[in-house]
Parts: sequence; structure tokens; C-alpha cells
Amino acid sequence: KTMSDEEVIYFFSESKSMSKSVENSGAYKSVQITCARRLSAFLGADSYLTAEGLSCHMFIANKPHGASTTERAVPVKIFSAEYDIKKMWLRRWLGDTGLTEFDMRDIIDWNYYRDRLCAVFLKLIVIPACYQNISNPCPRVAVPDWLRKR
Repeated sequence: KTMSDEEVIYFFSESKSMSKSVENSGAYKSVQITCARRLSAFLGADSYLTAEGLSCHMFIANKPHGASTTERAVPVKIFSAEYDIKKMWLRRWLGDTGLTEFDMRDIIDWNYYRDRLCAVFLKLIVIPACYQNISNPCPRVAVPDWLRKR
């Protein structure tokens, strides 16, 4: 471990607010709704489903494999729970009954966060550089075909 749990949470977790309650969101799907439902189940508090303006603090998990990002939101609060509680909920949410590693570093979808970071570098650095005829200053960030053809 090179970062403390608090540092991992600070740098990689996301906080998203809900303007409507989960109940009023209908069939709409979002990471906030998934997180609120999971937080409600984990804490045994139905008030999370009826509250408007709820702020959801979460990570995007690397499981279940093939599931959409929306279905992989995990509330950060679970990582401060007792081991057996954390184990039960993470196994359920990640769809892996044989899961044995419950450290947040093993749960986080690092590829998802790398892709998001690359998208930011692309917008802020790579595209402006290409428009100024400067070679890609971030070689680990791929230049899109449409930009390369310009």
C-alpha cells in the first residue's frame, strides 16, 4: 500500500447529488440511484430512497464483469463497516460469492478511472496540442482517428 485508505477515498471516490428521490426517479438508472439503494439496504434506512438532494459518495467497482457502470457503484461507507458486514454486502453487490479480497484497492475499477483521466488529458492537453501542430505531449493517451486525420 502506498496510499492510505483516506487518500484513496479522497483522490478516487466520487460524490454525486440527486435532485429527485430514488422513488421519484421511476425507471431511470444512474450511479447515484444504485448507490442510494445500496446505502439504504446496507444501513437499513429507507429514508435514503425518499430523500431529495441526497449526496452519494461512491467508487465504481470492477465487478460484476460485463455490467454497466451504473450497476457497479459501491458506497464508500461500506469500507468502514465491520469485516463480516463488508464481506456480505460486497459479495452480493459484486456478484461474487467467492470474493476473498475486500480492500478498496482490489474492488475499484482502475481501468474505468484511467479511462476517465485519459479523457481529461485528451481534452485539456492532447487536442489543443494537435491543433497547434505540436506532437502529442502525452504519448500514453491515444490521439483519436478524427484528430490524426486533420
